[in-house]
Amino acid sequence: MFFLLPFIAMGQTYKYIGIEDGLSNRRIFNIQKDSKGYMWFLTNEGMDRYNGKEIKHYKLADEENKRNAQNHLTWLFREKENLWIVGKTGKIFEYHHQFDRFIPTYKPANLSLSISYSYLDNRGNIWLCDKDSIILYNTQSDQISRIYNPLSSNITSMVQSYNSHFFIATEKGIRYCCINDNELQPIPIPPLDEIKGQISELYYHRVLKRLFIGTFEKGIFAYDLPTRQILHSKQI
Repeated sequence: MFFLLPFIAMGQTYKYIGIEDGLSNRRIFNIQKDSKGYMWFLTNEGMDRYNGKEIKHYKLADEENKRNAQNHLTWLFREKENLWIVGKTGKIFEYHHQFDRFIPTYKPANLSLSISYSYLDNRGNIWLCDKDSIILYNTQSDQISRIYNPLSSNITSMVQSYNSHFFIATEKGIRYCCINDNELQPIPIPPLDEIKGQISELYYHRVLKRLFIGTFEKGIFAYDLPTRQILHSKQI
């Protein structure tokens, strides 16, 4: 793993961090930087924190079976001073500063769930998405709600455009949706609805009002909201 560190106004320097430096595993699912400048790495072995000098490994609070508890952790979210880890079975762990440890904060009743994607929206809801339904866990109130997934496909990526509106990618394409009365409602946008195939990544540029779409087979597209046009990679 390489880091780009500030050196002088005209230059930059790189630092390599590997297992020999204390990193628990080379396979890293997610990286976050907190307000203190610490780097957090969610790896195949759990959570690592790098303070610029050394790496500290965190074991999860309910880690009874290392293989089951660790290998399904995939998503890492940061909101202000808070950190959450989400696993593919829907378990959510929250970092508690006063104890310097991760503590389980939510576990689905049905542990046979297979979460295809997780997302933290600007209202503090962690989305746990599978093919048929979506669980919303609110990090502020600990309230749980479940909504039907009308897209009938595994969700692969999503971004929030504003308030209750989202661009949601699936294995079949991409849709624009809103949440209204605890229901996810697709909103027709013909140019977007015509994109077919598995979407791997979405990024929404709020200043340009442009949605960037990464696909496995057809490269990169962009949807320009002001003109409602699809731009191909050569036009971006």
